[in-house]
Amino acid sequence: MKVRIRDIGSSGLTLEQSVLPHEIGVEEGFLISTEPVIVTAIIDRAGEIILANVELTACSQNECARCLAPLRQRFVMKYQFDFEPSPGDEFIDLGQRICEEIVLGYSSRILCKEDCLGLCCGCGADLNKDKCQCKNKNS
Repeated sequence: MKVRIRDIGSSGLTLEQSVLPHEIGVEEGFLISTEPVIVTAIIDRAGEIILANVELTACSQNECARCLAPLRQRFVMKYQFDFEPSPGDEFIDLGQRICEEIVLGYSSRILCKEDCLGLCCGCGADLNKDKCQCKNKNS
């Protein structure tokens, strides 16, 4: 999601764009989005520095790390970026910075609820819904 520097006037630039995860560099399978990602950005100049306030709205589909229940989560993230372009640069790349923040903020231990009991390692029962069917109740 590149922004042409010369399009950022003295009064700034406001963007709202709907993009697919791969268009901002998020690898397929990392963030499984069920719908396009909405990116809203307010971009201003402060001398030679470009400031961007970005809001990202997306949905993801994952599984609970304990009980494997499917999860659909909607999230809104807000970021502040600053760019110091070199002379001759024509663009700033918001997509790259957004992707970096998504990767850094990603949790591989997503739970359906904080107190999820998970699956029984003996019989595989979902302990949130069912009782353990193991013959040895110490499992």
